[in-house]
Amino acid sequence: MKCLHCLVEFHDEVSYVGLDADADHMWIVEMHVCPACERLNLFLVNSDGESVEHYPININSRIPIRPKGPGRPPCPQQVPATIAADYREACLVLPDSPRASAAISRGAIQKTLRDVAKVPRGNLITEILELIGRNQLPEHLALLLSAVLKVGNFAIYPLKGSQPSCVLPVEPAEASLNLDVLDGLFDFYYVQPAFNQRRFKMLESTVKPSPRAI
Repeated sequence: MKCLHCLVEFHDEVSYVGLDADADHMWIVEMHVCPACERLNLFLVNSDGESVEHYPININSRIPIRPKGPGRPPCPQQVPATIAADYREACLVLPDSPRASAAISRGAIQKTLRDVAKVPRGNLITEILELIGRNQLPEHLALLLSAVLKVGNFAIYPLKGSQPSCVLPVEPAEASLNLDVLDGLFDFYYVQPAFNQRRFKMLESTVKPSPRAI
C-alpha cells in the first residue's frame, strides 16, 4: 500500500483490532506501520463478518482515520499561504464531503490563476479559457484544466463559474480532479520557476569571467 503520510509504497503484515458490532455489522480498525516514516496508517472498516477473524470479507466501507484524508503530495512551500491553506483543507475534507472539497479547490484554482497567471478577472470559466487560449501551459496540464469545466458540468451548474466556492453537487472524481489540477499548477507556476532560479544562480556563481584579450 502507499503510506498516507509520506506516500512511499510498502508491504507489511496488516494488523486488525475488532471494536464491536452494531446494526451496521462489524467495526474493525486496520493498522499498517510504514517502514519509511515509522507512522501508523489506520483505517476504520465496516464488514459484514461477525468478528475480526472474518475480515476482510464483505467490506462495506474503509475510511482512513490516521492520517485523515487522502494521501496526496504535501503542498509545496513556494505556494502562497492562503492558497496552500485552501489546498490542505480541500484534501482534508475530501473523504467526508466531496462537495465541500470541490468548492474549496475551485476557489483555490481561481486564486492561483489570478495570483500567478494574472488572468483578467471574470468568472472561473472565462479565466480558465483565457489561460488555455494563451498556449503557455504544457499540453497535459491544459487538458486537465479543460476537464475541470467538462467533468464539473459547469453548463448545468453555472454557479461553479460565477461563485466557485459555492457548495454544489459534484460529479464522480470531480473533487479529486480539481486537486490534481492544483498539483499541476503549483508545479508549473511555483515549483519549477523557483528551481530554475536556484539552478541559474548556482551556474552563475560557478562560471568564471573570461580573461580580457591582450
